[in-house]
Amino acid sequence: MSKDRPDKARATPSQNNLRAEGAEFLVLGNLLMRDIHSTKAYTRFPGWDILAVNPDSGKQARIQVKSRWATDSSNFLVKNFDCDFVVLVHLNRGFNFKKRNHVDDGVSEPQFWIIPTSSLIELINVKNKSGQFGGSYSFRRSEMESKGAPFESKWDLITDFLES
Repeated sequence: MSKDRPDKARATPSQNNLRAEGAEFLVLGNLLMRDIHSTKAYTRFPGWDILAVNPDSGKQARIQVKSRWATDSSNFLVKNFDCDFVVLVHLNRGFNFKKRNHVDDGVSEPQFWIIPTSSLIELINVKNKSGQFGGSYSFRRSEMESKGAPFESKWDLITDFLES
């Protein structure tokens, strides 16, 4: 197994937890690099994974991180909307469906979509039960280019929220 591309097909629950934690640390690192004071919850808090704070005003942003390991993952599932932002992370570590005869290995830089929760609720239309899977709502990869484009790598949305 390559360290750059773990074998997704046989991922254990422990591996999946490590990958989710890794995505949360990637988001935390991006926030800290942008001088946004942030901390990660080290136990599973319902609704959020990272807390960003404006040290001058005390205003806080609760951030939930949802990630997908595979480059060809089809959707993100969101169940709890008790946060200010949801950051969707495609880790892009390879293809999950290898039988599709991909030209390359699918490994590329992670992608981030920083979406205010109120906008995400509108985008996935939580009133429409057809988009619901096991109590979670789905934001599909096929919608990323159209609906998700305005939020890709928009870290300034969090900065603006904390400064308002």
